[in-house]
Amino acid sequence: ASPWTRALQHLLLFPLLIVCYRAALAIGWPARRRVRAVLGHVGLGLVFAVVARPVLLVLVSTSARDWTLLNELTHSKFGVPFSADLWISTGSDFFLSYVFGLGLIAGLSIYRELKHQKLRSANLESAWIRARLQALRMQLNPHFLFNTLNAAVAVVHQRPAAAEQMLVRLADLLRRTLRDGESDQVTLEREIEFVLNYLEIQRLRFADRLSFDVRIDRDVEHASVPTLLLQPLAENAVIHGMTNDSDVVRVRLSAHREGSALV
Repeated sequence: ASPWTRALQHLLLFPLLIVCYRAALAIGWPARRRVRAVLGHVGLGLVFAVVARPVLLVLVSTSARDWTLLNELTHSKFGVPFSADLWISTGSDFFLSYVFGLGLIAGLSIYRELKHQKLRSANLESAWIRARLQALRMQLNPHFLFNTLNAAVAVVHQRPAAAEQMLVRLADLLRRTLRDGESDQVTLEREIEFVLNYLEIQRLRFADRLSFDVRIDRDVEHASVPTLLLQPLAENAVIHGMTNDSDVVRVRLSAHREGSALV
């Protein structure tokens, strides 16, 4: 057979190859009934391999306009054993080619599935983190509100002006909470403003017993941080630092870059 006849043979076999591969992928490699799966894969490979020789002989007969060449399927002019050898040789070549191609397709399919699972796992982890942050915010907002209102109540009789300032700042904090509450992240600059507003409220409450120092490098002001990252830390520093009426607390807040990290 000429190279063009061989090429046409492969072209005609290609649709059958696609059908066999689709059937093989549908069978897969199940955890159960693996014997049936093996038989199915071997059967598909044999179907493809067996068809190859008749297709070639039909093409050669058509090209030579000699249909007696189809007798080579069963009786070669060199005898039946030679014809059987041709069947075995052609069938084994196409069967091995089929198995090799199926291995490539199966490997690509497994790779795509693993990539999809990895992406799905990353999305689930991201959703889980967002859910935890949202749950944390739902816990922090009422806690923070009640503590601040209690602080205002504690000074309303002795220092009404301070209590008024506390409530005004509290209203501003609540506005910021409602505005930024839907975002998972805010800029460090906005988070610092929120914390400073909170510390100002606490300084109105504790007067000279509370002071704070903020040192933020300008190149990290626009870094993204989780919403309400710093307020619980500042609140713990103030509340737990004031264990009695004589304690003095100084809160120091700093932010700088170390390599690719925000400290």
